[in-house]
Amino acid sequence: MRQFTVAMLEDVDECDYATMKEELEAFTIILSEREQDARKATKHFSQLADDIYLFASRIDLVHEDADVHTKETLHAAKHRMADLHVGLEQISSDTNKMAAACLASFRAPAILGVGVAVVTLSPDTFVRAIMSAATLGHPSSSSQFVKMRHRKNDLTTEMKTCSKEIMQLMDQADMLGHYKALLIRMQSELKEHSSKIDIFVNIWRSLKMDLYSFEEQLRHTVSSKSKITKLFQMKIASSRELYTTLTFSFQQYAKGFIDKEDEET
Repeated sequence: MRQFTVAMLEDVDECDYATMKEELEAFTIILSEREQDARKATKHFSQLADDIYLFASRIDLVHEDADVHTKETLHAAKHRMADLHVGLEQISSDTNKMAAACLASFRAPAILGVGVAVVTLSPDTFVRAIMSAATLGHPSSSSQFVKMRHRKNDLTTEMKTCSKEIMQLMDQADMLGHYKALLIRMQSELKEHSSKIDIFVNIWRSLKMDLYSFEEQLRHTVSSKSKITKLFQMKIASSRELYTTLTFSFQQYAKGFIDKEDEET
């Protein structure tokens, strides 16, 4: 601030300080009239920056939760699929053992019929032949065959459903990975925008403090009886234009009228 004051007064005679004081006081009055809008706008800018940070963080948490849920569900589905495979293999093993036991106790005609089924028919037909032969000699075995057959069909259907679920979960995991890349890029952009907003707010506060500090120093420097001149208008023209542009932008933003061109400016 001292360097700013020296730069403002370095080529001004003391007799012209009063002019600068008058002009600066007039400008601070204008600034004060817009103070409420400016304060409201800076508050909105600060809130916007905070909201952006919170939004980015929230999106990250939502993605993380979805990713964890998908991975856990996929792991459970794969584990269930493995259990179904084990169950299906167990049923096949039990069926083969029961068939072997039945064959060992069948009469010759039954064995012959089953033997023909083994050679000429499909596996399902073979099972039906075993069941037919078992019905004649071992009714309880036939009932167990029926139960195991139904259980096998149920397991096969469940495996198909589980397989579809696994494929869907894998697609979902790939999609979340794609979203993760987009999220990282978006978070970077959001943080960059919020940083710019913070910079804008800090510039406004710093310039306002400089302006009031400079006005205060002039108040202590200039006598109330000093003659008023017109030098200050030329000296502070560029600074006043910057302050005016900032306050007008804040005022317009507070009223919701900033357009794209103003934002870029």
